Amino acid sequence: MTISGVTAKTTPAHILRAVLEAVALRLRLINARLAPYIPTVSAVMAGGGGLQKNPLWRQILADALGRPLHLTNIDEVTSRGAAILAFQALGLVDDVPPPAVMETAHPLPAARAAYSAAAARQDWLYKMILHG
Repeated sequence: MTISGVTAKTTPAHILRAVLEAVALRLRLINARLAPYIPTVSAVMAGGGGLQKNPLWRQILADALGRPLHLTNIDEVTSRGAAILAFQALGLVDDVPPPAVMETAHPLPAARAAYSAAAARQDWLYKMILHG
């Protein structure tokens, strides 16, 4: 892990946000790589204590993905989603009812350009660290 751009004015809150944004940008990359294999209308479902307790984290994730993030209280929501995708790919199920949505974080239009630029910087930094 690296945190770049730290100055004397950087606060612990800035570092926390940078960590959350870095994780969200990696999830954005994963989402982009999976996009050809999932329906474009599929919702982004998420769960877990961190998302349930932290509205900032939910908003950062929605903004970085550029898609609404539906918060659910389903246990093991990631495993459930992976199993559903596998069953659909095998033709074992067609339609699975979505879990109940507790809350939805909608991406802010103004965040799109900022997160696109941040993703490009993260990609550049990642390549610099790996390849010099």
